[in-house]
Amino acid sequence: MSSDGSAYEVGRAEEPGTTSGPEFRSRSASQSRRNKDNWKKAVLVLNAARRFREAGGRVAKAKDESAGSEASKTPRASQDLREVMDIESGYDFAVSPEELVDLLSLPCEIENLSKFGTPADVARKLNVNPASGVQTKDVQKRVDYFGSNVVPQPPHKKFWAYVWDACQDVTLIILMFCAVASLIAGLAAEGVEEGWYDGVGITVAIIAVILITAVQDYRQDLQFRELDAKTKDILLHVTRDGSASEVSITQIVVGEIVNLSAGDQIPADGLVLSSQALEVDESSMTGESDLVKKDTTKDPFLLSGTKVTDGYGAMLVTGVGVNTEWGKLMTVDSAANEKAMERLDAQLEAGEITKEEWDEKKEELGTTEDQETPLQVRLNDMATRIGKGGLTVAILVLLVRIAKFLVYKYGSGNESYGHGKSDSELLVHDISIAVTIVVVAVPEGLPLAVTLSLAYSMQKMYDDNSLVRRLKACEAMGGATNICSDKTGTLTTNRMTVVQAWLAGKLFKDQEKDCSDVKGEVPENITRDAIASICLNSEVQVSANDDGSPLYTGKATEIALVKYALQLGANLDEVRGKYEVVKVEPFNSAKKKMGTLCRAEDGKHYAFWKGASEIVLDQCNRVAMQSGGSSKLTAELRSGLAGTIQGMAEGSLRTICVAFREVDSKFMSKFDAEEDEIPSDGLVCLTITGIKDPCRPGVPEAVKKCQNAGIVVRMITGDNITTAKAIARECNILTEDGLAIEGKEFRTMSYAERIKRFGPKLERMQVMARSSPTDKFDLVHMLRSLDEVVAVTGDGTNDARALREADIGCSMGITGTEVAKQSSDIVILDDNFTTIVTMVRWGRCIYNNIQKFLAFQLTVNVVALSINFVGAVVPGADPPFSPVQLLWVNMIMDSMGALALGTEDPTEALMDQDPVGRHDSLVTPVMWRNILGQAAFQLIVLFIFLFEGEQLFNLDKDDDHELTILNTIIFNCFVFCQIFNEMNARDLTKINVFGKGFFGNRLFLGIIAISCVFQVIIVEFFGRGASVASLSWKQWLISVGIAAITLPMGVVVKLLPVGGKGAWSIFQDGEGEGKQNYLEKRVTELENELGELKDKMAEILAIKAK
Repeated sequence: MSSDGSAYEVGRAEEPGTTSGPEFRSRSASQSRRNKDNWKKAVLVLNAARRFREAGGRVAKAKDESAGSEASKTPRASQDLREVMDIESGYDFAVSPEELVDLLSLPCEIENLSKFGTPADVARKLNVNPASGVQTKDVQKRVDYFGSNVVPQPPHKKFWAYVWDACQDVTLIILMFCAVASLIAGLAAEGVEEGWYDGVGITVAIIAVILITAVQDYRQDLQFRELDAKTKDILLHVTRDGSASEVSITQIVVGEIVNLSAGDQIPADGLVLSSQALEVDESSMTGESDLVKKDTTKDPFLLSGTKVTDGYGAMLVTGVGVNTEWGKLMTVDSAANEKAMERLDAQLEAGEITKEEWDEKKEELGTTEDQETPLQVRLNDMATRIGKGGLTVAILVLLVRIAKFLVYKYGSGNESYGHGKSDSELLVHDISIAVTIVVVAVPEGLPLAVTLSLAYSMQKMYDDNSLVRRLKACEAMGGATNICSDKTGTLTTNRMTVVQAWLAGKLFKDQEKDCSDVKGEVPENITRDAIASICLNSEVQVSANDDGSPLYTGKATEIALVKYALQLGANLDEVRGKYEVVKVEPFNSAKKKMGTLCRAEDGKHYAFWKGASEIVLDQCNRVAMQSGGSSKLTAELRSGLAGTIQGMAEGSLRTICVAFREVDSKFMSKFDAEEDEIPSDGLVCLTITGIKDPCRPGVPEAVKKCQNAGIVVRMITGDNITTAKAIARECNILTEDGLAIEGKEFRTMSYAERIKRFGPKLERMQVMARSSPTDKFDLVHMLRSLDEVVAVTGDGTNDARALREADIGCSMGITGTEVAKQSSDIVILDDNFTTIVTMVRWGRCIYNNIQKFLAFQLTVNVVALSINFVGAVVPGADPPFSPVQLLWVNMIMDSMGALALGTEDPTEALMDQDPVGRHDSLVTPVMWRNILGQAAFQLIVLFIFLFEGEQLFNLDKDDDHELTILNTIIFNCFVFCQIFNEMNARDLTKINVFGKGFFGNRLFLGIIAISCVFQVIIVEFFGRGASVASLSWKQWLISVGIAAITLPMGVVVKLLPVGGKGAWSIFQDGEGEGKQNYLEKRVTELENELGELKDKMAEILAIKAK
């Protein structure tokens, strides 16, 4: 360092007992091979003898041990004996698994560690060199001895369990009793040869329904299980075989060296080997909300499942899987949780608790996978109301049928009533029809359609780089009205380069291409100062790729700065090699700067700072000059630098200021690295860099698509407002009349003031610059309070609150911390904004698919219930559909219809529509138009067949066989009407349903083909078992041909104009409220509240004055 305060090329020298960052450096003592082998043998012998002695003592105590812990019933003695055998087989570790478990058992005491020495001593006992980590060839040996990092999970449900669940349907149980009664009555009246058809037919149909339901549920469970495994597959940064590697959390072994940084979840129990400002949130294990500082001496204990909130460090893994505190809790509590869940289910069934209470308690137990999404709740509610309508119809049908039976057979003495069936057969038949009507009427396919659509969409979204962690997020994306996006890495490429630089009074505008002019025009000592400040105040590591090119690892901003330093002539290892790091204050989004305190070889100390240009510059009182010295930072110089920063920012460049100061020995004599902060005042400004982070390809177009789809895109960034506005314009986010504000301005306003100012012009607030995570949370909270559906992106630990507050929290898969990922609903695997737009399209597709299926199913319901009801009540007529036929219709309508319509892929047309409102009805006017239009056509055709079919087809109703033929024609026409209407339902508004995508949807075409084939088989081969008769080719042609008119009728119906709200309020699940009306209402309410508060304050002041 020169006397004027400039820094010369310096390095870093490590001393014993100091910590120097995540790349832990251990002291290695060279030993001869012979001495090493002798030491190893001695340890093996002593360890074996000690364990045999302990084993003998523990056998005597084994009977007295508490039986409370189900996870540890294996006697400690037998474990020690196993360990001894393991050692004799080649396990030469100087510490046992039990000793390591005791070391990290709560409460963790430093005295327990003193028995082993320091964390570095424990590493030696585990045969690990902290500098090189575990050797790959030893991994399996460590797994065999210490266990794997996997906690045993409760067994998943088998297929037969789903079959059993399907059998619990009350209506199917009643129908099964009817089938048995029908079989008994038929056998008694008609004998074995003829009497079994009805009963066996109903039974076979019920079995088919049960098996199809079970298969679908089982397949969905497998899909969700697979996706759940992906969400839990966390990659960790470790040191193995002497180099940095990424390893799955399940592959971590005892002895592993794991590099931790802010936002990471600690993957196992372990000890701190090195740290810098390392703070951990242990509330999940201890219940204490205060953050805990971790170091190698006072508190080196790290517990699995806890989270790093600040700083970084390296940990030595000492316990994995069931040998961690978290693993022991999970193992012991799993059985208790299962029993608790059984009690909760029983309480819910008994009506002792509400569904909301059940959900809350289930979440407390950590078993939320069975909770329903909001759309499923709404559809279940709708299904209940529709089911009640169906139950009413069924009861009426049964009562009318019984009345007709009594009047016609006994009142009028018409012995031909019932076509020769016995009274018991007629009664069972009528009850079966009534119960089957309930089965058809209750649209259990609605929740099934949601589940199918969600499962299908989740897999497709994963293929499109979106990992869904919570089901509700899929459907919520369809209603998103706001996307609050980070800038770096999401809207931009996160490939940063210094393209402009101010250094010692000179501005270089093409820094990326050539640095020769810098070397020639800037004094060498100033260049060396800037190099030292950048290299020492950075975590970037440089290694070599396979092709010899440099490989940079670290944060993108720091990599850009280090490359800038290398262009200036830096030798990274040499610069760092002569300096000792005393303390590091890592960058965070609140401070927006990073500092490092170092000690030079001559004993002097220097504080190096870098960060947001205006923040660091504000702490400078001197500036490096072209003369080689430094000058006082006058108002004129400060204004000039501010202009330089403004010019860079207007070019959409991020500006970083690099500064330093010497720290006097008097301050350092009292400095406590754990408690005191690095001095940040009186700095010397060395260089200001302009970093270019290009806009991602496709982002401007994706933003336009969102805006056309009625979604407001907002950019929330830590950059200054000039840079933020420039980049927002590049991305098409900031419009001509758009508003850009700073986080400081936003956070100084009260909630009421924010609503009053931004509520009426909410869509215009498009950029928030210099924002903190708290600002992001407050913005999301405000938007949601205004009934907006908000998606927000985040990658840092401090973003967790905003991610949880949003309707859809989206974390970054590449740059996101584990804390952010755990707090999010969806992980964006490629960190790309265009992926968010794809998610919106899939979310809308789910909603659209449900509406298609709903329109299809309600049409079937209206027609089936109407035709059976009319057939039951009209004198001289009978319901045309038998129980078996209705069960087949139910299968087409529910299972196969849900599979066909619930798995449609999204179209671009979905992004031309406005978002679905939070309170909008599921059944829209367009849907009611289609439902009622199709139902009217089908009912007209079927009623004509029912009442005039005798003349049309030249059949005699008094003849049982010919009556069966007529009913078969009606049944056949009805089924094919539904098959053709299923094609219509593929698009609620488009006239040409055979357009793009129809013939490419193999699943849909396959289901249509299967439905047709099975219909032919039922009609032609099932005979009396399905209450059908074989049809002639003319009858086939007429029934299918008339059913095919459903397709042109669909075109006619879709041409009808639609206006007003959805009809039939019984099916409405909420009334939509205009967003602008809502905002105006909310603003008025808040103004009234403010007025009341002012009046009360005036009263208080008046009283106080008196």
